[in-house]
Parts: sequence; C-alpha cells; structure tokens
Amino acid sequence: MGQIQSSNPGSWTETDTWTGGVVPGINDAVLKDVEITNDSVVIPQGVTIQINNLTIGGGGKLVVNGNLVVHQNILMENKSVGYSMGSSAAVIVYGNFEIKNQVVISLSSFLVIYGDLTKDGSSNQGDVTIKNGNIYVLGNVDGNGWPDDFGCTSGDYSGNTPTESENCDYGNEQDFEDNQEDFPDDLVDLINCYDLSSISATPACPGGTSTLLLDNSELNNVTFEWQVKNGESWSVIGSTSSVTVSGIEDFTKEYRVVVRPVGESTCRISISRNVTIARSEGTIWTGTAGSDWNNPANWSCNSLPTLSDDVLIPAGPANYPVVTSGANALAKNITIETNAQITVIDNWLRASGELIGSGTLNAESGGVSFEGTTPQIIPEGVFANDLVRDIEIDNPAGVNSQATLFISNSLRVITGSFDTGNALTLLSNNSGTAYIDGSSNGSITGTVKMQRYLPSGFGYKYFSSPFSTSVVGDFSPYMDLVHPTNGFPHFFSYNENREDGAGEDISGWKAYTDATAPLFPGTGYAANISDTYDPVTVEITGEVNKGNISLNLENNNGTYTKGFNLVGNPYPSPIDWNLVNKTGIDDAVYFFTAGTEDRYTGTYTSYINGVSNDGRSTNVIASMQGFFVRVSDPGTPGRLDFTDAARVGYSSSSIFYQSNKKDLNSQLILTAGFKDEEIQDALVLYRFPGATNNFEKEFDAQKLLNTSVEVPSFYTTTPAGEKLSINAIAGFTSEALKEIPLGLNALKSGEISLDLKEVPATLFASHLYLKDEKEKIFWDLSKGAYSFTTQKGEYNERFSLVLSPVKLNTKDLDSAFKTFELSTSSGDIIIQTRLDDGVEGDLQLISYSGQVLQQKKTSGKKEIRFEGLQTGIYLVTLRSKDGEETRKILIQQ
Repeated sequence: MGQIQSSNPGSWTETDTWTGGVVPGINDAVLKDVEITNDSVVIPQGVTIQINNLTIGGGGKLVVNGNLVVHQNILMENKSVGYSMGSSAAVIVYGNFEIKNQVVISLSSFLVIYGDLTKDGSSNQGDVTIKNGNIYVLGNVDGNGWPDDFGCTSGDYSGNTPTESENCDYGNEQDFEDNQEDFPDDLVDLINCYDLSSISATPACPGGTSTLLLDNSELNNVTFEWQVKNGESWSVIGSTSSVTVSGIEDFTKEYRVVVRPVGESTCRISISRNVTIARSEGTIWTGTAGSDWNNPANWSCNSLPTLSDDVLIPAGPANYPVVTSGANALAKNITIETNAQITVIDNWLRASGELIGSGTLNAESGGVSFEGTTPQIIPEGVFANDLVRDIEIDNPAGVNSQATLFISNSLRVITGSFDTGNALTLLSNNSGTAYIDGSSNGSITGTVKMQRYLPSGFGYKYFSSPFSTSVVGDFSPYMDLVHPTNGFPHFFSYNENREDGAGEDISGWKAYTDATAPLFPGTGYAANISDTYDPVTVEITGEVNKGNISLNLENNNGTYTKGFNLVGNPYPSPIDWNLVNKTGIDDAVYFFTAGTEDRYTGTYTSYINGVSNDGRSTNVIASMQGFFVRVSDPGTPGRLDFTDAARVGYSSSSIFYQSNKKDLNSQLILTAGFKDEEIQDALVLYRFPGATNNFEKEFDAQKLLNTSVEVPSFYTTTPAGEKLSINAIAGFTSEALKEIPLGLNALKSGEISLDLKEVPATLFASHLYLKDEKEKIFWDLSKGAYSFTTQKGEYNERFSLVLSPVKLNTKDLDSAFKTFELSTSSGDIIIQTRLDDGVEGDLQLISYSGQVLQQKKTSGKKEIRFEGLQTGIYLVTLRSKDGEETRKILIQQ
C-alpha cells in the first residue's frame, strides 16, 4: 500500500506538506498509510480524507477541522498534544485507536471508533480534554489509568459528552444504533464502515407495494436487518438485501437497514440513512384501456396525474395517450421516451414542470400550457414538426424556449415572461392567422416572426406592423419596392397634409421605398405586392408591440385628403375597433381591396356602428391590417389611443381586412355595377333612432370613391352634399313618402344596374322605388334591378330612393316628379310643396298675362295658400336648388 510521511508543517491538501509532494487520502485508488512526525498537519474544514493507517510519531501533531476516515488503525506514539478536532470535524476509525506514552488529546464533534480505544505505557501520563464531543467506541476501552476516570459511563449515552475536562463519557454499539437518527445527514454515509449509500425505495401507489433495496454487490458475509419506525421505536420487517412492503397507505413512514458482519470483523455495525416511500399518483402510462388520457384505467395507479405528479410515457405500450374530450391533461415533469408520444386534439396539456425525453408531443391540433412556479424550458424538437396550435404561459418565474416554434392559432402569456429564443413564427394560411393574445399581464422577449396570408398577391394591400423594430425592407422578399423596369414606387406612406413645392394640395400618397426606413407602430402603409393572382404569405420580424400606442392625426381640409389618415392595427392580434379610444375621429373605418383588372386600382368598403357596406367587415380588425380613418373637423386635432384592452382573444379570418360575416337583417343594401362585371359597389341604409339627414360621425360612413374603372361608386347624399356609403335614418312614417337622394360616380361609360340586395320589411317601408329624374322613370324595385346606360362622370341629382307605406298607383307615379301639387278652395289656391327636408324654395303666383301677383317662401313639405283670387287662369312657379317647375290652374267662382 505504501506509506507517505509528512515533511513540513501545513495543510494536508498542500503538496509541500508531504515527502515527494504526494498528497494522500484524496481520490486514491489504493488507500495509503500515513505517518506524521515532528510536524503539525491540518485537515481543512470541508475536506474529507480517506487513508488506510495513521501513525502520529514523536513531535507529530494532527488537527482535524474537516473529515478523516481511517480504514484500519490510528497509532499515537508522540509525547505531546498530538491530536485535536475542530467543532465541526468528524473522525471515523474502522479499526483501533491506540495511544502510547504521555499524550494530551483534545476531542470535539464526532469521533467514532469501530475497534478498541487503548492507552499503553505509564498511567496518569497526559490529559484528555473533551468539549461537546460525540464519542462512540464500539469495541473495548482500556485507559490504563489515563486519566483516572477515563472510560467511566453512567447509564445510556445521550449522544454528547459534557463540557468538562478529564471526563470522558462515550457511547457503545447499542448507543450508536439508538442515536443514529441524531447524526448529521452529511455524516450518515461517511460514518458507516459498510457502504449503504445505495439504499432506495421504489415509488408505490396507495395500497400498493414498494421494494426497499440495498444495491451493493460487495456486501458479503453480513446480515441485513430492515426496520420501520413506529412512533419512537424501530421494528424489524426483513433480513435480506431487499424487502417488499405491501399495503402502503402512510407515505410518511421511515425505513432503514442495519448491516452487521457474520463472524469477527472490526466493522461491527453500519446503519443506513432513513428513507421514505414516494407516493405514485398514476404517473406511469400503461394504455391498457385505450388511448384516452382521462381514463384512470390507463395509468399505473388507476388514477389521473395532477400538476404535482411527474409523468412517464414509456415506449412500447399498445396505445399512446391522446388528450381530446373531457378535462385538461395535468402533469408536473413529463418524460416521453424515444418512440413514445402524446397527442393533444382540441384540448389542453398543462405542465408545471419540464418536458423531458426524445419522444414526441403532437399538439398540432391542441394547446400546451406551462404553469410552473420555477423557470420552465421548452426544449428543442419537443413538438411534432415544431408545430403547436396554442401555447399559454402562466408562470411568474418565466418560460424560455430553446425550440424552433410555429404557432398556428394563439400565444397567451398570462403571467411571467416568455423568451421566444428568436425562433417563434406566428403562422398564417387560408384557414386563419395566428396571434398573440394581449388580454393578460405577461410579457414577451425576443423577436417574433408574423405571417399574413393573402389569397391573391395582386395589387395594393394596406399593411401595418405589429412590431417596434420592423423596416420597409421586411417586405422586400415578397415584392419589388420599385418597379424593376419603369421605376414606379410600389410602397407608400400617407400624409394627410401633403403639398407640392408651391404649397398646393396634392394626393396624400408618398413613396416610402427606403429599405431601412422604419415601420411606425399604428401607421398604415400601401404595398403593391404583385401583378399575379397567386397567393402570397408575407412575413415580417420584430419585437412585439404591447401597451399604449397613440397617434395624433389631422384634418387640414385638403382638396384630396379631406381629413382621411391611413393608420393600422399596431398589435400581433386582432383589435376591436369599438374599444379603441377616439378623440375627434369619426367612428367609421375604411378598407381597401385591390381590383382584379388593374394592380394599381381597387375598391373601398366601410364599417360603422355594427354595419358594413360589404356584409363582411366588422369591428374586429385583423393584425397587420392598415385602414383609413377620418378626423372629424378641419383644424381640430384628432387622436387615436390603442391599448391592450382593445385586443381580442380570437383569430381573425385569413382574408385580409375582413372577419366574421355580419348579420344583415337590420340593413337595406343597394348595389351598383357594370354589366357583366362580378364586383359591385354597395351602399347601406339602416335604421337608428335619432339619426338625421345630415352626416353624423357616430352613425354614418363617408364614401371613399373607388379607383377601379370596372366598379362605379354608389352612395347617398346629404343636404350639405356629403357622400355616404353607410347612412343611418331615423325611421319611416306611414303618413308620407320618404325620398333619399342617391349619387353615382362612374369612371367609364356603359350599362349599369342598380339593384336591391337586402331589405328588412319590418324596419323599412313595404314598397321601395328608384326614381330616375333624367329618364323620368319611377322603378318598382320589387321587379328587379334597374338598368340604364350612362356616360363617364358623376351624377348626384339624378337618382333617389323612394320609400312608401303603400303600393303607388299610376297617378302617384305620374306625379312622382312634381315638386308641388295644386288645388283650389273658395277662391284660394292651395299648394302642397314636396321638396326634400331642408330644401328652400320660392313660390310665385303669376297671371295668365305674365304679371307676378303674389310671392311666398317655402321649404320641405308645406302647405302654402294664395288667397282672395278672382275667376281666371293662373300660373304657379316653384324655384329651388333642384330646379324650376310651373303648373297651370283654373279658379271658378
């Protein structure tokens, strides 16, 4: 084995302390004999030394502040204070501790001697000082009169020697066994002369069995005594290297094993640390009853796991778990072995711990929720195809993704922070677009990629960015920012107050093609993606916008911009327009759809107050969607305040700008379209109490004229000449007709049809007519569409919609174009004017010879009298902004 001697005073762990520079007792494959002579050697605190034999020779001294295990004997031959122990030291001697000649020993902490403690030489030579020492001598003690009362014991040893000089109380083998539970946990395995560190207990189901096992093949010629603690005493339950415990209900009980040699041995006894049996709550998947996670019969303990239970999905069962109908699946740490898998369909798997193993978690049609209280990690490759439908984070300590992740529906961070690892993509396809739910308080760090599927890349699309760090160049992979041959820009911003060099108003569109230019949150942009009709999926990257985002907008009464501003949804989720805070902004929103013939033109639709003129747009505005709003009054600033409260928790439709289809039962819809063209323009009338004939920003949407030559613009007009795509009317009275002016703007000549598409008879008049002033036609819309041929241009005084409570007869129809009716009574001429509400007129009574006899003012629908007239023929003329009409009447006395 070899012997190593000390050469200099110092720390045991230093090479200079030992002859030849070899430090004994640290990771030695073969234990060494050690001799300390004429030197003072110190074992530092926290260091454990294991050697074979130790000799402390003349003049030698050992100070133990750490741990010393001597597998054979200690022999002290010195005649001085040659041995001492610090307050937290431990010395274990598997053999004998022999003292010779005159010695002074200072002992503290734990001293365990499996063999004998003897003193040779003259009696009364030397001292022993014991300070709170825990001393056990399992062999014999012979002090040889040193000191006089050494070896004196009185009754059971309590496990500690009183703080007195020259008084050494110690424990024997029985005391060692009785007091073992009081040994510090870090010393239990070290004190044992047999290695019992492999003691284990298999987890058990309630009422089931557990195997208590000591796995040490080097334990030979020994006896085993397995014990269970009942109250304060230990009872024997087995005498082999392993024992099975059955009918387990109390999982707090403690077990241990005592090992003794067969025959003579210096290692008299070893006692293991105490163990308990872990409770297994259905944590191992068996699949014996099918694939339903929520069937207890598929789990090892016939009970479902909870958020506190580790779950094992082993490889090889006939069925692997599927989480579908029923309750959510719960688990702590989830281990999925190679070739094993979990499938989640239209349900949630909720984990409070880690995802472990090389198996597969298929959540392409389901969700996974991370609900721990310590940091959780999403490992690389855990999800099948790196795809998951929904992820939810509810962990105040945060979740860090090490995976490449594709989310097809939603990400919600309720509490804590989610670190994307810069490898998260929100997918978009013809079924929908993934989003980040902004309704919670959690945060997202790292970059995110967001896609937007377009069923056709043809023409302009209005975009906005959901990220704070996006730039124009993010669109470069999907489009030419500038036309490659003619140099025409294809990416635009919009300036409501744009002017030319002379200060004259011009179009608000401004080329914005610098690839490094930022995309500002809440701002809208126009991108002319492609000249083909192929689908395109646009993807941009950045750091997620969250929290309040405000825009200050203007109405400078520009000739072309008219207070309209291009804005956009600033979040990676749909927003509810009704929940956006608006100051000085009309309530309507306006969307653009590219045309099908020319990539540079298209049509506008609008939405307000639950009504849309395309039947598809709603208050829900998709992520990455740009749209127009209008500042209400020239010279008065407007302000939009987007907040997380406006973000909604469901995905928008895959079709850009639209969401769920609106119920049209409360709307009257008229359309205008060229012959043989599929796309038509629609205007909407809807009933709303308190509405007037004038434009009202809370109820009405103005008309943005279409730029597509193939689609005329159709609208109603107000007395102030404003064009409305959506018009609220107060109601309809049964006493009179109601006439609503219509306007039409056509960018080409051709045949146009005006048609009634939707009408709720319970809210509007029973009979609807289209009045054509130019052709003097009064068309019953119940017969179908009204067609006419027109020239390119704008027509704001030609058409009107007439609502009637009764079906009109031939006489009614003939008089439909008259602005007044005449009758006589006792020498008076009675005039019933039929002007539109708010329209003023001048009435003149003229003799047949041309002399003006009387003149009066009128407006709207009134009764006016010319009185005191003689028999004769008279002419009555009514002049208004709508024109002049003269009628003849005879008075007979």
